Amino acid sequence: MFVSDVEAHAGYVEDAAVNWSKGWSAWKDGDAERALKEWSKDGIFTDFVPRPARSYYWRARALDALGRHSEAQVLHKALAEKYPFDYYTFLVFPNGGAAVLTPGIYTKIAALFYPMPWKDEIAFASRATGLASETIWAVMRRESKFKQYALSRRGAVGLMQLMPATADEVAGNLRIAAEDLYSPRHNILVGAAHFASLAKQFDGELPRIVAAYNAGAACVSRWDTLEAQDWIEWVEAIPYAETREYVRSVLENREVYNLITGSKKTQRLCDIVSKPLMPVPGQSVAKSAKSNEREDAQ
Repeated sequence: MFVSDVEAHAGYVEDAAVNWSKGWSAWKDGDAERALKEWSKDGIFTDFVPRPARSYYWRARALDALGRHSEAQVLHKALAEKYPFDYYTFLVFPNGGAAVLTPGIYTKIAALFYPMPWKDEIAFASRATGLASETIWAVMRRESKFKQYALSRRGAVGLMQLMPATADEVAGNLRIAAEDLYSPRHNILVGAAHFASLAKQFDGELPRIVAAYNAGAACVSRWDTLEAQDWIEWVEAIPYAETREYVRSVLENREVYNLITGSKKTQRLCDIVSKPLMPVPGQSVAKSAKSNEREDAQ
């Protein structure tokens, strides 16, 4: 009995998911050698699973942890060559694949796949909210792929995929009329304002802000540090698969748009994730209070 290509690919994906989970458990237990062993099991099928760049990044990180730095550098180079615009490449190289590719060609290719529509509307929203245009494009590319009349199954509307109730609340805070959410100018302004309000709530910590735009601020506050040692681990530990990939995608988009525009206004991803991962303000107090309540009950 012959196995179809589709069935075979599904098998590779399933096996890779198991290998990843085992490796991640080992990594969290402080066993880099066992993590590397599990993550290396995909072999030649590494490049045929979702987000294959993850394997290159984490195998290299495990090699670095084991002191095998020259081997890690080989994987870093392969990562940049194969996946020049990937989130994981930007974690290692500030300019992504431009580190190993001709810069002029790199930016031309990027511009083909990362369009910048609605420039006037985005410029207006950027001035009104202080949010960088590159960040707005990054969110919009992931949310709607620039489709003005996009409508999700959950009812999110337009270019920035806003829920009507959220849009009305943000419009009220801006003291502007609640207009047609399919209007690019209104949708982009309200979406940017919502993102900017999350930035204030989460003290400018971009991974949390992006996660909150997708999953909601309450979820992100509840997750707190997710017992991660750094921001890169925090992204990997996000409980919702959709939000986890959403964060990677938006951060990746933002880096590419920064390269296309040549913007120096925003921090690079490799600098953002190098900052200490701190608890969400107020969460440690709330957890301490709950702990005391449990102790009192005993």
